[in-house]
Amino acid sequence: LDALTDSAAVWDVLCNDVILSGFDFDPDPAPDKALYNAHVRFYDERKGYVLCRVTRDEWVADFRTTDAQNRDSRVESTATFTITAGTPGAVKTS
Repeated sequence: LDALTDSAAVWDVLCNDVILSGFDFDPDPAPDKALYNAHVRFYDERKGYVLCRVTRDEWVADFRTTDAQNRDSRVESTATFTITAGTPGAVKTS
């Protein structure tokens, strides 16, 4: 696996655990699972969603998360990644 960690990106995958995936909110009990994949650039055990803005030139993904699951829960931007057209490799921009 170490030989792969220095390899160039070929494509990007964006994924997130959705808020409505469970009625009883518990943060992910295994936050170390991201450590098993050297290519994971961001991990947050909280539930949330991803707001995406896609143009001809770029894809901007804003990861929004919450600590609780009810109507009054505060949602915050946890990380933002930008993927530039023709250049694989998401770049954390905030």
